[in-house]
Amino acid sequence: MSDADTGMKWLAHFRLSGHETWVYVFPGAHFVVCCFSYAGAIVPPLRAWAPSFQVIFWSDWPVSALPNVLGPWEPGLAEAWIFLAGSAWWFVIGCVIEAIVNHGRRPLTLGKF
Repeated sequence: MSDADTGMKWLAHFRLSGHETWVYVFPGAHFVVCCFSYAGAIVPPLRAWAPSFQVIFWSDWPVSALPNVLGPWEPGLAEAWIFLAGSAWWFVIGCVIEAIVNHGRRPLTLGKF
């Protein structure tokens, strides 16, 4: 077995359902920051995190157009939309970046065992 084969084996377990694992960092970070900003609106010691919701709102702009309209009448639905659809939006962005990075790259193979 050559060194090239053993060098690729350690990379193989980092694949998760066809995606690189870093693709999940964007939606995960979005969801965690949403949780902190929402907790900052409710829990007094975390009030410093509450203004971060505006940053989340504007960074999700195509997705946050609906909550911008629904917010005054249905604030709970608008908040849930930002949490869930915003996280899905960042997952799509990560997948697009992955597709651009992997364009033309040979698929990862383990070689012979």
